[in-house]
Amino acid sequence: KSPGQFERLQEDVKKLTNVNTFEGAKFEVSKPLTPMFALNHAFMLGSSPYPSATSHYKFGANVGDNERVCMAHIDQYGTVEGQLYGNVTRWLQGKLIFNLPHDPKGFVAVCDADVNLSTSTAQLKVAQNIHGQPGTHLGVSYLQAITPRFSIGGEGHCSLDAPSATLVAAGKYATS
Repeated sequence: KSPGQFERLQEDVKKLTNVNTFEGAKFEVSKPLTPMFALNHAFMLGSSPYPSATSHYKFGANVGDNERVCMAHIDQYGTVEGQLYGNVTRWLQGKLIFNLPHDPKGFVAVCDADVNLSTSTAQLKVAQNIHGQPGTHLGVSYLQAITPRFSIGGEGHCSLDAPSATLVAAGKYATS
């Protein structure tokens, strides 16, 4: 059985320990125009991702089918966010996520290639200006099922602009 992606190993624990809360109110309205295309509006009152703002608005569009999805949003400050997900083959998927703020120095992009085989998964990630760290970053991960319930794997990241690297190893035991 495929063990899933390495980057998702901690999701079950995070659901228990990190409560998804925010200060204020959030409203989302979506209007499907066709079975594969929808427009949406999102309003946030209270805390905002921008330091001096107390309200936030995003207009978005979603396009998708069984093989690929494209989501894009623009906010009142001119920041464009986009996400593209697609299946290249039955076992190879790709993902592109980008953020184009009003200030070009804040540009963020992440490109992933995921390989999902019957007993293993691997991922290659290339990112630009991720997590507040400027420059280009590379990452790889691999997770292998040893038994139907037990998997082990590892992940490595490096920054090409500043000499730094991170290596992580983990194991997963599924109770069911």
